[in-house]
Amino acid sequence: LKGFLPLMRGFAEFRRRLAQEPPSDTLERRRLGLTRLVLAGPAPESVADDPEGREVLEELRRAWLELDEDVRADIALIALPMDDLEQNALLVNALQRVSTIIVQNSLREGFGLTITEGMWKGVPVLTNSAACGPRQQVRDNVDGRMIGDPEDSADLARVLREMLEDAARLQRWGLAAQPQVHDHFLVYAQLRHWLRLFHRLERMATP
Repeated sequence: LKGFLPLMRGFAEFRRRLAQEPPSDTLERRRLGLTRLVLAGPAPESVADDPEGREVLEELRRAWLELDEDVRADIALIALPMDDLEQNALLVNALQRVSTIIVQNSLREGFGLTITEGMWKGVPVLTNSAACGPRQQVRDNVDGRMIGDPEDSADLARVLREMLEDAARLQRWGLAAQPQVHDHFLVYAQLRHWLRLFHRLERMATP
């Protein structure tokens, strides 16, 4: 449900198109060629309520092995430990902070914590409008980008390249993302919403 498989295929398609239609600028070509994909999730054996986790990881591994060797070298599958929550948090934090883009490609998702964490750290997000939570969190072309279908690998490849080719917009999206989290997704914002609701209800109940 996290959409890792179409994202992996989208990255492979991005690399294929980059080889076929490279940027004319040598430095830009080199920069895009250095792009890496990290697919990180909890180690399956550490999540008791996800019995399909091991099967999904094995499916990803098989798909990874089918890719060309040069593409495989640029994709990392990481099973994050869950037995030490502090270590897990440090690893996730490190991955998010060094990322150029955070992709939340979920087919279904409530509130996307990964999205909010990335936005708070000033990292642009690529997500989709099919999942309910992400489409409430990310403003297309303001905090990052939004595609329609998370299973459309070709569209993922296209938007990944568009984002990576425009460093100025990446910076602008990152700068816009943190205030969006501050104004809408921190606990203080939720308290404000509740207080306003209670105030309206009180006014409605007063004769």
